Amino acid sequence: MKINFINKSFFAIMIFSVISCEDKMDEYIPYDQEIFENFYKSPADFEQAKNAMYSAFRGNGYFSGGGSGDGLISTPDIMSDNLVLNTEGRQSGRVNAEFTFNSNNVPNGMYGTAYRIISRANSIIDRINVLPDGDFKNNILGQALAVRAICHFDVARAYAKIPTQSANANQSLGIAYVKTFNPQQLPTRLATVEETYNEIINDLELASQIIAVENTVDATQAGTNVFLDRVSVKALLSRVYLYNGNYALAAQRAQEAIDLGATLGTRAQFPGIWNDSNNSDILFKIAITVQDDVQIGVDYFQFLSGAFFSEYVCDFDFYNLYLNNDVRKSAYFTVAQSNGSEYIHITKYYRDLTNQRFLDGKYIRTSEVYLNLAEAKARLGNDDTGALAALNALRAQRYTGFVSGNETGSALLNQILLQRRLELAFEGDRFFTLKRLGLPLQRSGKGHLSDGTGNISVPQTLSADDHRWQWPIDQTTLNINPNIQQNPNYSAN
Repeated sequence: MKINFINKSFFAIMIFSVISCEDKMDEYIPYDQEIFENFYKSPADFEQAKNAMYSAFRGNGYFSGGGSGDGLISTPDIMSDNLVLNTEGRQSGRVNAEFTFNSNNVPNGMYGTAYRIISRANSIIDRINVLPDGDFKNNILGQALAVRAICHFDVARAYAKIPTQSANANQSLGIAYVKTFNPQQLPTRLATVEETYNEIINDLELASQIIAVENTVDATQAGTNVFLDRVSVKALLSRVYLYNGNYALAAQRAQEAIDLGATLGTRAQFPGIWNDSNNSDILFKIAITVQDDVQIGVDYFQFLSGAFFSEYVCDFDFYNLYLNNDVRKSAYFTVAQSNGSEYIHITKYYRDLTNQRFLDGKYIRTSEVYLNLAEAKARLGNDDTGALAALNALRAQRYTGFVSGNETGSALLNQILLQRRLELAFEGDRFFTLKRLGLPLQRSGKGHLSDGTGNISVPQTLSADDHRWQWPIDQTTLNINPNIQQNPNYSAN
């Protein structure tokens, strides 16, 4: 398990690792003798530190799950009603599927990785005034603030309550919000979730005002979206405000992202999103190359001797929610046999290049922005027309021959939530959607084989007030920092 606070020697070695992008910028410069205070002298230094900040998203708990059900795109789906554990597989991540985790066997390594990224962001923020005032300084600062915010947000939604989860959620225990670079500090958790979200929103709103409208790797790679920019920050604000229950601002920021250029991928483009043949719909992603040796999707299946062998398969009832004229059905699934049995394999992250699934990690897409816009407008209760228009924009690009159902009221909201589940499946959304809506987990009772028979998930239900909706903080972190309070009802064994 990775820890959340790093010492200076680790920082000196790792902070300057350079991000691998599609221009093959994949060098490692060993600044093991570099002193932090003497590094930030030039714009090039800040560029290098910025790249190292982004590169850390390839770490454990984010886009590297290590094949253990431990990644950002897998853990929240494993812990939901989208998947069924294949007991004939390696059974990796079984503690997640069965909710048997504790502080010595946590569901996900994101906690430590998130604070490592936060530390890198803070090192930039703390030294930003070395740069002269101007667009370059503002853009670097904006990116660092946005990264700091989204990492805290990811920790908050996993390890604390979500504001809309329950009546008392906003006044429940928050998370440690770290705003300065000091590897020796031992921060405490904020008193409330409300304070935590205020900090996240403050960072993102400031970032949205100063960051560049578009950030690209270079002039030849426009649209690769491997750096945050104003469009993606507005999109992220729509997500955070939705979680925070501020539906007016969720809708406003979503619309601003769309107005700035967030564009839905078409039905024809959609399959290419998942094999990296196009960047349509993607607002922010983490670039991953062969050299990184991070294989997104390995938590779901392996491909051996010409056949898929799945760790987790799609739930039978959920699979059947995808209509045959839905482009997502073929883009996300392959129904095939292995070892004499047929399964619904999750092949959303499969690219048939000698079985090398070195795909970029998609962090936020325009599709989610439209869903955020539709849900926020629906929940405001005064703009079903606008909510339906946002929903229809998405549905028209997913279904052949789409005809609007012209839903209103509760039927409209239910359809929005259905499309959210269908669209964002296996991208780490489902567990958090159930959590923010204060809903219990109710699995279907269907088994792991393609016809719904076989071994079923355990447990089948998890009540909305169960303490396991808040993940345990790992024991290593607790040992290093006695100021960090464990979530209720967890022990080491």
